[in-house]
Amino acid sequence: MKRMLFFEHLEGHGPSEDVTRINLGKNILQANDEVAHEIFHLYTDRGVFLTNVMGSPGSGKTTLIKALAKHLKIAVLEGDIASSVDSIEFAKIGVPVVQVNTDVYGSACHLEAPWIADKLRLLVEYKPEFVFIENVGNLVCPSDFNLGEHERLLVYSIPEGFDKPIKYPPMFTKATTVVLTKVDLAPVMELDIEKFKQSVRQINPNVQILTFSAKDEDSISPIVTYLEGKRQALLNSLSS
Repeated sequence: MKRMLFFEHLEGHGPSEDVTRINLGKNILQANDEVAHEIFHLYTDRGVFLTNVMGSPGSGKTTLIKALAKHLKIAVLEGDIASSVDSIEFAKIGVPVVQVNTDVYGSACHLEAPWIADKLRLLVEYKPEFVFIENVGNLVCPSDFNLGEHERLLVYSIPEGFDKPIKYPPMFTKATTVVLTKVDLAPVMELDIEKFKQSVRQINPNVQILTFSAKDEDSISPIVTYLEGKRQALLNSLSS
């Protein structure tokens, strides 16, 4: 008799006398988390602050990191499904950058620690103070994968509206910082920034929320100060 295999979450489908149940107790993300743990300690031990930058395509991730590059000693790991468009932009302004394309991993909509570990080890050799992982543009699956980061920074733009924190709560719940970009468009889009902040904090009361506009050079200063403070706290923990 042909036996059928069903995972535990499919229990109840198919004839009960012909089902072999498989207990998936082992964390399917265990391999990812083990590599992420190594990355975390590699960067921590060297005092390099690692930030996982997540957000939708067009939210302003690249623009924000380029603005930070004017004030911080950084390197970048650029994640995309295909192309090296953004990596070329970073190289033009003298930022050490490595590219990871997920089309070789089935066009995945996120980065995983084993895919980027070697590239992150390479970036350490440039002796940056900050490394930014620009994750694949997506507001869903990147939040599920630990990359060994110290900071999870979610870039969210005014044109995305009020509703995304409600529709995609895991991304907002797992973020340590939200940077609201394109704030110069708030009057045009009729988005109340304070109301938006309140809605995010209902999901994640402890999240840090900052604002940024590429049209206002001074708006990057609080974000620089925030990140410098986080790295200093990391350095202090190493010396204590």
